[in-house]
Amino acid sequence: MAALLRGTGLSSRSGEAGAIAIVQAGNGLSTGASASSPDISQADPSVESPAEDIVVTGIRASLQESINVKRSADSIVDVITAQDIGKLPDQNVAESMSRVTGVQISRREGDGSNFTVRGISQNRLEINGRNFIGPGNGGNAALESISPEILASIVVIKSPTADMPEGALGATVNLRTKRPLELDDLVVAGRIQGAYADQAEHVGYRGSALVSKKLGDRFGLLASVAYSDTRTLGYSFDTGGWTQTNTIDGNGDGVDDPGLFRPNRFMARVFDRAEQRLTLNGTAQWRPTDELEIILDATYNHLKRQRNSVNYQVLFNNNDMDATVNDRGTVVAGTFQGVTVRPLIYDEPTDLKSTLFGGSVKWEDDRARVSLDMSYSRGKGSDGGPGASFTYVVVPRAGNLANASYDFRGGNAVPDLSIDANFNPSDPTRYQLLSIFDYDAVTDNKGYDARLDWEYKTEWGILSSVEAGMRYERVELLAADPQNLPVAASLLAAGDRNGDGILTVDELPGLSYGKDYGAFFLASAAISRATCSAARSTKASRATGSGSQSPIRTTPASRSDRRRSRT
Repeated sequence: MAALLRGTGLSSRSGEAGAIAIVQAGNGLSTGASASSPDISQADPSVESPAEDIVVTGIRASLQESINVKRSADSIVDVITAQDIGKLPDQNVAESMSRVTGVQISRREGDGSNFTVRGISQNRLEINGRNFIGPGNGGNAALESISPEILASIVVIKSPTADMPEGALGATVNLRTKRPLELDDLVVAGRIQGAYADQAEHVGYRGSALVSKKLGDRFGLLASVAYSDTRTLGYSFDTGGWTQTNTIDGNGDGVDDPGLFRPNRFMARVFDRAEQRLTLNGTAQWRPTDELEIILDATYNHLKRQRNSVNYQVLFNNNDMDATVNDRGTVVAGTFQGVTVRPLIYDEPTDLKSTLFGGSVKWEDDRARVSLDMSYSRGKGSDGGPGASFTYVVVPRAGNLANASYDFRGGNAVPDLSIDANFNPSDPTRYQLLSIFDYDAVTDNKGYDARLDWEYKTEWGILSSVEAGMRYERVELLAADPQNLPVAASLLAAGDRNGDGILTVDELPGLSYGKDYGAFFLASAAISRATCSAARSTKASRATGSGSQSPIRTTPASRSDRRRSRT
């Protein structure tokens, strides 16, 4: 024993019935003393100090607390406590929940959002045992809007008991917030972290603070706040899917080949996102007597995202020249005449708010327990989401024609792409309004919850207690998807300032291809490494719509514009 304790500052002492106590070194004992030494058992008690309790804190204490909750539960539960949450770099509650066995999360734009338990999505979410109505469609919680710093523990109850509300096929998840009487007399805690997004060239930050104070032994107040501000910038490319056609010559023999596949479109995208998230929590806890406890809670969450999605699209047709087809019938390279070049800017905001007010009264003695709990929860918001928002749909002005060449044969996921046009594709004023797309997803959900529970310990043999209770819940869900799709002709009277019969980009209110997005046009053209030669038609020019288009005639001015765009 002495060898094991050497260097720890502890020593061993023999007690009655062969018991061995571990005490601090210096309590009248030598660190190197043997536990079986007869001198220790006969040591003078007057020179010995009382043995001190060793209190374990930190990660080990939080794990032990989780084990104790699982051991004392009447059903199958999994628990993580505040120490686990506070020490892990989770961005929201969903990501904290993913650390629980059997819980899987789905992500939205890189952040944890929704969850399933053992593959089942029909679950119940509670805060302090109260039903939580979120701002998502159908009352979805939108967990990306809740910061984990306000929580004391997450309890995932995988098998229900008779006193629990029904409706959860997978699990009931209870998010427990901190309580002032469970903490020390005065607790002040804070946390701040920062992250630099090199693409967006922005320093984001995240911070939280908590203050808890006991006013005497029976009353306490707690307030906590968490806030984050981040900005990200990303780039992507997609084809919009592939379409099968019978009107492309894939082998150069002048005859169209059936069943070939070509891309619907190419779209290079710059995705600019700014996000602010605020979470507030407050608790008042009062124990006027040892048997009576009164608690008031309030939680507020606000998530605001502003997205600007800048897209440079090329819409393809079947008017091909020099198409190259692989052995699977896919057009991997070629030039297409009369394509539509379409720059779009999407405004895609998200604004989600959720509020929960709750209060409880509990009376409990050695034989009986009575509790009353009531709450009000509301979630509302607007969530356009990626691709479902507002945009001006613009196309090249009349007479502005373009060819597009692409090549996948380099083996890259993003092909070589070049544009050959009789206008400068990087000049926003060369485009006119085709239509407007305006869409939103609006929700307004609210719920009322109350329950009364009673328990009496009978001690009648195998019947140890009797429980009874009643519960009332009312939920109101509202979801709307308003759309406004006016055509350009209906806006001419209001927007056509120069009277030319069209709406150009400079006549559209709120639309600006400034330096932030103007550089995108140049960057898009710079990505194109393949050189587009002058228009040479090996077959009759065809158009996908009614009528026909003439081959593009390249002018010296357009060649100059293209050279500048590839700089």
